[in-house]
This record gives sequence, structure tokens and C-alpha cells, in this order.
Amino acid sequence: MARLLALSLIFWSALATAAEIEVGWLTLVTDRGEQINTLFARPKDPAPAPRPAVIYNHGTEVRLQGYSERGDGTDVRGFAEKLAGEGFIALAPIREFERTTAVMPRGRPSGGPDAWDAVIEGGLRTVAAARRRLEAMAEVDPSRIGLLGFSEGGNVSLWAASETPFRAVVLLAPAAISPSPRYRLVLAANEATLGRIQAPLFLAVAANDLPPVRDVVIERIAPLLARLNPDLVFRSDYPGGHDLFWRPRDAFWPDVAAFLRTRLAKP
Repeated sequence: MARLLALSLIFWSALATAAEIEVGWLTLVTDRGEQINTLFARPKDPAPAPRPAVIYNHGTEVRLQGYSERGDGTDVRGFAEKLAGEGFIALAPIREFERTTAVMPRGRPSGGPDAWDAVIEGGLRTVAAARRRLEAMAEVDPSRIGLLGFSEGGNVSLWAASETPFRAVVLLAPAAISPSPRYRLVLAANEATLGRIQAPLFLAVAANDLPPVRDVVIERIAPLLARLNPDLVFRSDYPGGHDLFWRPRDAFWPDVAAFLRTRLAKP
């Protein structure tokens, strides 16, 4: 643990920050020694402590293009700032696994099955590293850690939540990951996998979302969760397509924020 903390020292960036929050960078280290650049945001006010925390998992565009503040599908900072603005500690790791092999030319997945398995497996190691880092922070309440993911990051978050307990989970249009023989979205649509997610769960797809995402979520995952999870919130009517969730828009973010505030409140 001491080695992990030493390797995970926080390097504050020169990024401009909002008046009420601080934004910077830290390095996560996975159990394989992989170093993951991670955006870190928190409220400036040191009280109250310890605080709840949320891990944000981005979509495929960020994995392929790298971090950017353009807001064109890569708005990781926007989510981190919104979370910090709600009073949470936020970690948003920048996953770069298989960025040259598991790709999306013209919006269609390309690359071998092993590469796409490695994308999600790397994501799972990253979530585990983020959780360890949060649990080691004195300012974080380790019993109030939530998980939020969009698209590819939603798929990572779903599988992570089925393996490790979280206080609350938000899945925004979890990606189909159709080339993966182990982590295709449809493979999670069973009682054994979804039944292991005991946390309150917010699940959403957009009204005109990608058919492989919308069909699996609406026809298979949501009905199972409605039966298995007594604290499920499911929305399939947000206006727009898959790109609605690229950034924390007013169409859905107030619902997500309210869900997290309620579920990550003190007992």
C-alpha cells in the first residue's frame, strides 16, 4: 500500500478551476503495475469530511483519442467537475488499453476478440485501482463510493459492479462491445450476473440510442433488473442519441445527480 500511495502522488495541473472545486491529476497503479493518468476533482471546502466519492468511466472516444477538453465526446472533465460540484470526490481515469487494436472505424468495432476482452479487463483493473486509491484517502468515506460509466465505460462499470460492491451505480447507455467473447453486453443479461449487483442502480438509454445498446438494455437487462433490484431507476426516454451522454447535459444530469446524492448520503 505504501508503494501504491508513493506512486499515486497527486500532481496538480495548471488547469483553470471553478470557484468551488479543485481539479488536478493523479496516477493510479493497477495490480499489474500499469500507470493510469486520472483526473481528480474535489470541493475546495474541506468540510464536511469524510466525503462520498464517485469513479467515472468514460467511453470509447476518450480511449482512442486521449483526454481533451473540446467537449466533442471527450468531456471527462465536465463529469468530474459536476460530481465535485455535488460534494463528491471524483476520480476519472483515462483508460488507453488497446487503443490501436480495438478501434471503431466509421463507428463499427474492429479488432480481434482478445483485444476487446483486454479493453474491458483493463477497465476492471482500473476501477479496482481507483477504488483502492479512494479507500486510502482520509477525506473519503470508504462506505460511500459510487460508480458512474458511459458507453464503453458503462460496460466496464456494469461488470465491475457485478464483481465488487458499490454504494450506488449509474450506467449510461452501456456499450454492446459485440466483438468481446467475455464481456458483450448481452452476456451480462442473466440472473447470476445482474443479481450480484446489490447496489441501487440508475440505468438509462436515449430515445434514439444505438440499436445494439437500446435493444439489449430494454428487452433483456432492464426487465431482469426490475425483478432483481428493488432500487432500480430506469429511463429510456431521454431525447437524443448515444451522444446525448457525451457530456453532463441538462436533459439527464439532474436525475443522475439527485440519484447519487440520495444513495450516497450518510446512513
